[in-house]
Amino acid sequence: MKTNLISKAVVMMVVVMASVMNFSASASNPTQYVKNEEMTGELMTAKTIFKNEDGRLFRHLRYTYTYDNENRVASKEASKWDSVKEAWVPYFKMNVEYNNNEIAVNYARWNS
Repeated sequence: MKTNLISKAVVMMVVVMASVMNFSASASNPTQYVKNEEMTGELMTAKTIFKNEDGRLFRHLRYTYTYDNENRVASKEASKWDSVKEAWVPYFKMNVEYNNNEIAVNYARWNS
């Protein structure tokens, strides 16, 4: 019973972390951003966030997701658009491991 409660708390923490990370992309003004979600069946494999400036869309952030064989998120990787290089530059990666009644989340940020 106690292990089940701990498992639920860890899952809730992962969900909250993911929500906060997603919310930060649109925190300043939700109408300023447009998103495009890429789906494979019912699973979101990628999400691109565009800045909307006077009706023109500019690349901003891109999230890619991988799933395990039980359709649970195994990793989430974010990239920022570099307009000078005209390429997506890695920003952070979050790996999720599911073991018995435990969930481990590893978060890493890239630097130059």
